[in-house]
Amino acid sequence: MAGEPHRNDFKIQMVPYSDISSAHSHFGFSKIDILVNGILDKVSIWFGDPMNELFYAMKVPLTNSSEYLSGESSMSKKEINAFMQNDLALIIDDNSPHGFSLQGVDDKNQNRLDIAKFSLEVREKLAENKQFLQSFIMAKMKCFDYFSATASSLSLIFSELASHNSLETAKNLKQEFDKIRENTEQTLFNQNNIDTGNVIEHCNTLMKKI
Repeated sequence: MAGEPHRNDFKIQMVPYSDISSAHSHFGFSKIDILVNGILDKVSIWFGDPMNELFYAMKVPLTNSSEYLSGESSMSKKEINAFMQNDLALIIDDNSPHGFSLQGVDDKNQNRLDIAKFSLEVREKLAENKQFLQSFIMAKMKCFDYFSATASSLSLIFSELASHNSLETAKNLKQEFDKIRENTEQTLFNQNNIDTGNVIEHCNTLMKKI
């Protein structure tokens, strides 16, 4: 991060979620402290509150990099919107293994969307209201891109940790990141399972502000 001459001056400390729950101004977060003696004063990176992470995920540009949709991963936002309007549909089907079929999403990706885990009531709402379905899948696509970009930005920290023989810290950091990603996606699922309409409206409001 600061070059070979400062390799021995590099320090990193990770404070996991459970150790800082009493820090009221950052409740529910994990923290990374980064310090390079003589080059970089201590910088603290806070992350981890699922609603906060979801808020920022909704701000990233819409792409199909996740390949949730059956179209090309390079589709433009306009093409994605057109695809969702014309080709995306959830059909309740008692003869299907999950009780529904999801058109516009390859079979291999349907489990990634977790729609089968929703209650029948929520699935019926998604089938009846195309905007709900589109907005939920858009939110999942944005979460994928947001956390993929975050993982890429953390790769430099991982490499520094590896070069300092801090493999255990790198492993713990990776576990924290994976837990945050899982908790954020679970929060999106839980909120939709409880109150689909309000959550979809909230996500739409955030997405429209980019």
